[in-house]
Amino acid sequence: SVGRTGPQCEFAACPPADRTLATVTTYLGGSPAALGVTVNPKTLVSDSRCPQDVQCVWAGTVEVRTVLSTAVSHGEQTLTLGEPQQFGDFKVTLTDVSPYPRSTETIPESSYRFTFRIEKR
Repeated sequence: SVGRTGPQCEFAACPPADRTLATVTTYLGGSPAALGVTVNPKTLVSDSRCPQDVQCVWAGTVEVRTVLSTAVSHGEQTLTLGEPQQFGDFKVTLTDVSPYPRSTETIPESSYRFTFRIEKR
C-alpha cells in the first residue's frame, strides 16, 4: 500500500511486485505496512543511547516492543536497534531511532520516530 506524499498530497507510486526490501518510519502506535508486513511499535522498553553532548564508553541501544503481522501470522517481539529479528519469511531490523538524546533533555515518547528495514527471504 502507498500513502499520500509531497506538497500536493499525491499518492506515491506503487512499489514493484517483486521487491524484497523496504523501509518504513513510524511512531509509537503507528502501523505502516510494506511487503505485506505491518509494523506497529507499542512500547519503548529502553533508550540507553549515549547523549550527543557526552563521551561514553558504551554507545547504548534502544529496545521497542513491536507487534509484527502479515496475512498469516501475528506476533509481538522486542526489537533492539541494529539487531535483525526473523518473522516468518521476513527479517525485520530496527535501523534508526530519532531524535538522538541530549544530556539536558528528556525525550517525550510522542517525539520518537522508529525506522524499520523489512527484508523478504
